[in-house]
Amino acid sequence: ENEAIQAEQAVGRDMATLLFGFCVIWAYMVWSQYVVIWHGDLPEEIGFIIRRMRGSWAPVTWLVFVMAFFVPFIGLLNRAVKSYARGLSLVSLVTIIGVWLERFVLVSPSIWHLPGIPLGIIELLITSGVFGLFVVCYTLFLQTFPALVISDPRLDKASTVT
Repeated sequence: ENEAIQAEQAVGRDMATLLFGFCVIWAYMVWSQYVVIWHGDLPEEIGFIIRRMRGSWAPVTWLVFVMAFFVPFIGLLNRAVKSYARGLSLVSLVTIIGVWLERFVLVSPSIWHLPGIPLGIIELLITSGVFGLFVVCYTLFLQTFPALVISDPRLDKASTVT
């Protein structure tokens, strides 16, 4: 029983390390995009950054940074968060919402020219629909191609499910 708990914690630490790495890579890519656009000093490209860093979009842009980088970076430095499923799940959920919000901030200011932010029930329903479609496709894929290969000759007959 103790070995099972240690194995679960090891898997949690591995997943946390992977999430930590992806958050750092995300921050690196966002910074690289920002530096290239800002240093190029081309009016048609700088407008992309200015539109998101000023006005009603600025708090959302900073919220993206906090949710997609700052929370996972600080949270995953703590061993307790990495070792237990609840802490890691919370950090992962915040990160997923932050990355979704980043995609929203990348697209919406380019097509929304009215004051305010178009984040309402319609956008949340569209997101829920796309997520539902993903779950259906993934379920159908797993029904067609099982995650556990039953015909593997290396598997013990007693461990296979029929």
